[in-house]
Amino acid sequence: MHGFIFSELQKYVTQKLGESAWEKLLSDSNLNGKKYFIVKVYPDKELEDILATAVKITGLSRDAILEDFGNYLVPHLFNFYGSLLNPEWKTLDVLEQTEKTMHTAVRYGDKTATPPALVCERLNDKTVNIKYTSDRHMSALGVGIIKGIASHFNEKVEIENKKGVKDGKEIADIRVELL
Repeated sequence: MHGFIFSELQKYVTQKLGESAWEKLLSDSNLNGKKYFIVKVYPDKELEDILATAVKITGLSRDAILEDFGNYLVPHLFNFYGSLLNPEWKTLDVLEQTEKTMHTAVRYGDKTATPPALVCERLNDKTVNIKYTSDRHMSALGVGIIKGIASHFNEKVEIENKKGVKDGKEIADIRVELL
């Protein structure tokens, strides 16, 4: 997992749970004192350990945490990748172009990066369907990011996330309808 995610997760946890929460989360995850740098890649297991501990501490589900974190990430993603976006785009346009713009840039910048595979189909002027595939099982993070993007553009969306597992990968159909 890219260090950017860990770095932003630390900020998110500190904002949500207070200054000492991150260190407690790391300690309870057997990662005591671990530092994460945005330019490095870390084992997915470390993120999973942190998420499992966060579930125990907060009582929230893994998906609820990932979705809220995804929503939190959006301003930071726009700061980082905003120059790749057409200023005329809105929510559905950004979703439709994510694989071609941001994910291509992520893979170009770091050959070891493995963002989820996204296939986005524009069904009509108000609806897109995103096929999400990843062995990380984090479509809930994507749902949160979608909510954050819609909020960024002051748009309202309805999201349906139908997910399953095939060959160890999460396969999700995420339908996004502009209201």
